[in-house]
Amino acid sequence: VTTAFRQPGSSIKPIMYSLALDNGYTAATIIDDSAVTYQLGGGQSYKPVNYDGRFHGRVTLRLALANSFNVPAVKVLNSVGVDNFIRQGQKMGIRTWNDPSRFGLALTLGGGEVKLGDMATAYGVLANQGYKVNLTPLMKIEDISGNVIHESNISRNKVLNEGIAYILSDILSDNFSRQLAFGSRSL
Repeated sequence: VTTAFRQPGSSIKPIMYSLALDNGYTAATIIDDSAVTYQLGGGQSYKPVNYDGRFHGRVTLRLALANSFNVPAVKVLNSVGVDNFIRQGQKMGIRTWNDPSRFGLALTLGGGEVKLGDMATAYGVLANQGYKVNLTPLMKIEDISGNVIHESNISRNKVLNEGIAYILSDILSDNFSRQLAFGSRSL
């Protein structure tokens, strides 16, 4: 399961919002959660909807992320750009988004397959104050006599501003902000 390609659903939204915060958005930025239609070409259109089938009006980025609203996430992605989001995801550890032509605005709703390990690496960036630490399943291997056969060299690369990592971690842990969608006891 950890190496299979899976659609991440809304768990990908914090990575997209990290790009937004890096591009001038703040947790207090107002996003209009209202109906919108995007023309995709060839007579095709895309109308994102929220999982509850409702629109919530003007909400802050904090509330949009905490309540996992889809429409604001798509609007923000449209603003920051799909290609930029792909690069942000790659920088944070997503290794499966190699063909940008496959993806559109639904990418922020989980429309691009990822591996569980890549998601753990990307979320690790938030937990490590902006530093990406690659997953290392084996730290050290010793033989029966204690001789080191293999020792992993762990590298840390700064890929995100520590303030952005903090803000996203704060939003994701904010029970009060989640209550619109998930109730007051969603811990």
